[in-house]
Amino acid sequence: MLTIKRIKKTNIFIIIVLISLPFIIHSCFNLTSIKVIADENREKLEEIENRWNETGEIKNIINNKVYIIGDSRMEYLSNRGKEIEIPTNFSFIALGGTKIDWFTYKAIPLLEEKLDSKQENIKYHVIINMGVNDLNDYNDPLIHSENYFKLYYELASHYEDIDFYILSVNPVDMSIINKKIYNQKRTNIKIQKFNENLIKSIENSNLKNIKYCDSYNNVYFKTKDGLHYDKQTDQNIINYLTKDCLKYE
Repeated sequence: MLTIKRIKKTNIFIIIVLISLPFIIHSCFNLTSIKVIADENREKLEEIENRWNETGEIKNIINNKVYIIGDSRMEYLSNRGKEIEIPTNFSFIALGGTKIDWFTYKAIPLLEEKLDSKQENIKYHVIINMGVNDLNDYNDPLIHSENYFKLYYELASHYEDIDFYILSVNPVDMSIINKKIYNQKRTNIKIQKFNENLIKSIENSNLKNIKYCDSYNNVYFKTKDGLHYDKQTDQNIINYLTKDCLKYE
């Protein structure tokens, strides 16, 4: 009888083990998965920390916010998605075909709304790239330049704790644009006059928080329609902004 009881107990134990085995295996797999995920997260954190310590890149992005205002050139650039690398702390206020009226009555109010609700402990920067569409008329480019600078001056004077960067109006390809765009009046001579007058206005203003960024003479440009740039040129512009234009704290 004792032997029979012992056999029954053994069989019951085996049955319990067999029933429990899938759950034990599943639990072990979950523990292994959790450990793998934890290890991966630890590696990512270590990578970020190392980059931070070596270059300060992560810290700069976290502590600095950049708003970029522009026309179709900046709108196209901002819509490239994964085609080019755009810093995550960049935000765009840009619309194709726009001129000084849009900048005055749409872009500036949007920008002011963002700047008036800015976060503490973050340094704000504003890059402005307007003017190429205004130059598509018969007016003197100096008039356009002066009208824009009046608005730049008002912004920089009002927001003294924010750095403003005026990005040069960049060139057109005259051999292409006249064939692609109807009633075309923009020329690189007009663009250069516009830029040169902006430089003088900024230098004479004595404002400490406004700077001219000369991508016109420091970036290689290539276009398909004579006005808008290809992918590599847009990446060149972003690289110029991050390396040579913006000054993070």
